[in-house]
This record gives sequence, C-alpha cells and structure tokens, in this order.
Amino acid sequence: MHQKVADKAAPKAPALATAIKAWERYVQAYPQPLEPAVDARWHLVALTQQDGQLPRSTAWVRAVQQADADAGAARTPRTRMLGGLATLRLAEPALQAYKQVPLIEPLQKQLKLKKAKMDEVLKAYAAAADVGVAEVTTAATFHTAALYQDFGKSLIGSQRPTKLSKMELEQYSVLLEEQAFPFEEKAIDLHETNARRTAAGLYDNWVKSSLGELAKLKPVRYGKGSNAMALMQTVLADDTPGQSRVRTWLRELWAQRRTAFDLYDFKHWSERTVIALVMQTFDNSITTKGVKGRFGWRMTSEQGHGLPNPTYIPVAYEATRRIADVLGGTAGGNVGEVFNRLLTAHFIGGCTIGDSPESGVVDPWQRLFGHEGLHVVDGSTVSANLGVNPSLTITAQAERAMAFWPNKGEADPRPALGSAYRLLAPVEPKNPVVPAAAPGALRLPIVGVS
Repeated sequence: MHQKVADKAAPKAPALATAIKAWERYVQAYPQPLEPAVDARWHLVALTQQDGQLPRSTAWVRAVQQADADAGAARTPRTRMLGGLATLRLAEPALQAYKQVPLIEPLQKQLKLKKAKMDEVLKAYAAAADVGVAEVTTAATFHTAALYQDFGKSLIGSQRPTKLSKMELEQYSVLLEEQAFPFEEKAIDLHETNARRTAAGLYDNWVKSSLGELAKLKPVRYGKGSNAMALMQTVLADDTPGQSRVRTWLRELWAQRRTAFDLYDFKHWSERTVIALVMQTFDNSITTKGVKGRFGWRMTSEQGHGLPNPTYIPVAYEATRRIADVLGGTAGGNVGEVFNRLLTAHFIGGCTIGDSPESGVVDPWQRLFGHEGLHVVDGSTVSANLGVNPSLTITAQAERAMAFWPNKGEADPRPALGSAYRLLAPVEPKNPVVPAAAPGALRLPIVGVS
C-alpha cells in the first residue's frame, strides 16, 4: 500500500511543485513504516533543491537525520545510510563558513577563528562516520582528510607580515611549512585508512578518491640515448579480479599486434616517450635479502612492513591512457606489472636514525654506531616513504649533518657517539666552498621569527 502511494507520488508531473506536494502529503499520511517514510523525505531533499528552495531542502535534510536518529531499534541499514548522508550534507554550511575565513593579518586572530570553524566541520564528519555505514564512513574519512589538507595549504598560503626582510621572510615561510606539516600528515593517514579498506573488499568512489589523492603523477623523460629502457616496456594489462593478468596481457598484446612493436624503437625511444611517473605516500616497503640458488647467491625481495605494495594502480593506468589519447601515442607499462612483480627506482631506508644501536644504525648526526668517524648520509637514512623523488631530502639531511662538523683544529660540538641527543647550533665554516653571496650560502645565525 505504502509503496504504491509512493510510486504515484513520484515526480512524473511536469511541475516540480506538484511532485513536492505529493511527497509532502505522503510523509504526513504515512509516518510509518520508517524506511519508506525516510526515503520520502530524502526524495523531498532532492526535489526542493532542484526547485531552488535551498532552505526547505536543508530542512528536509534535517528531517531525514532526525527521523533516523529518533527511530532507535527500528532503524534499518537504509535509514542509517540516509541519516549518515544527511549528516554529511548538514556539514556543508559549516564547511562554507570555514572556507570564508581568510588567513590574513593579524594571523593569530584569523588562525584561531579558522581553526574553530574547522573543528565544527570535523565534529559533523565524525558524527557521520559514527553511523556505521561503510559508504558514509568512507565519504566522511575522505572529506575529513580533504579538510586537513586544505587547512595546511591555507596556512602555507597565508598573508605574510609586511615588515620582514628577505631573509626573515624565508625563515617565516619555513616556520609556516613546519606548522602545516602535521595537518598534511593527518590527511595522508586518513586517506591511507580509506585505502586499507580495499583489503576487506571495500572499493567505493570515496576509497577510489583517496587512492587518487595518495598517488601523484608527474610527466618525465629519460635522457637522450637511454633507449635500452624500451626493453622494460609493454602494453598495459589491467588487473581484473578473477582473471589471470598474464592472459589479460596476451589478449591486449594480440589486440594491439599492429602497433605494439612501435613501443620498441631502440633508436629514438627516449626522445619519443613520456614517462608517467606515479608516486604514492603509502606506508609500505620491501625488504631485500640474499638467496642461495643453483648458480650461487642472488639478491631478491619480499613484502616489508606496512600496506601491501601495489602492483596495479587503476588511476595511473587511466591517466596513462588519457595522456596517450591526447598525444596520439600508445599507452604502455613496465613488463614486471604483467607478472605482478614490482619495480622501484629509489631504494631508501635501511640505516635508520636512532638514539642507540638498539633503535637505529646511525645517531642524530648520522654517525655510524660502533664505527667512530664513519658517517652515512645517503638515502639509506631516510626514515619513511616520501612519495616523491628523494634527492632533495637526501641533500637536506646531508647538509644538516655536515653543518655540525667542526672546522679544522676546533673541538667537535657534538656529544660523544651514543650520548643523549641535545640541540646544537650549526657551525659556521671558516672557509666555505659556497661563496658568501650565493643563494645557497649558509647564513648564521638563523633569524628567529615570532
């Protein structure tokens, strides 16, 4: 009976007003059963929004949320989902209020106000996540991550004080980046939380969006003459659940048999190929080890700690195909992917920084425990997956380590190897290799900015 009335009330009439009135009559006449009554309210949310009646639409969103919240044991998975989606919708005005707060001078006052507005939005997202419906939880997780990400970007892009020198302005910007970093880390952690849900078979649009946020793509090229890299290329082979990836690859290879050999141009490959470099900030790793076989020892690898290492990134494949379409080229991937074998360009980690030999390989000044005078300042001391090319991070860590070396004939300011860490001022070089006027020259003391 109720379903028949609802069907008759469906917005088939030419005028939206007629449909809205019909659904409103249904809500008044049939407050029970709960599920179709909440569904009717949800229809009214869409219809009033379509009719430009935004205040009435918001009122119906609140009605959906309230109806589910008051239902108690009568709640169903459907009403829980609609109640959660309504809670997310109700966060929108708070989100807009947050976005309208500019980070301008006086920064402390504006920052406090923007943080308060952000907390209101976070409270609404947390309430939505508590509904316990997967689709709503993944949406709330994604929106929460996006909010933290936006706050960090707003902080970095905030208005600078006008009376700072060039050097002070540079130091001020560094301090802002340091304050923004924890918010960016929270955003990454939340996107990774969504990404981990794929292990339980959950892969909705919000999980997919989080995976997209964790993957950054940069077009790069190899230097002229690096044509042997063509041997590592082949056609793209999607990893479809329940299907052999090798068979998928063979079918794709056969489908592209007329053009597939164009990928192997050993004379001009590096000049004609654009590499879609995909970088992710997942907390994952591989471990290398030696294995003795029939022909002696060889090095191999296995899954390390953290999330599983991806052998298939759908968003990367989609982007690669779009690039190929725009350029009129052929989309390709590396041959290891066909066999779910990983290829990585930058090995980092392995010589962790710690306060003792039990917790690390080198100390905070990157001196090797147990080997006085030996320092390790390469990528092995990078402690986490950066998600980007590690060269600048390696350079920065090496520069910091070298900044504490004493000048010849002077006492070493660093504590003895194995001693407790303490803050030290960098040592000003007497005869710096970098000229004093160069942009990269070390200028001491570093100016503090309040």
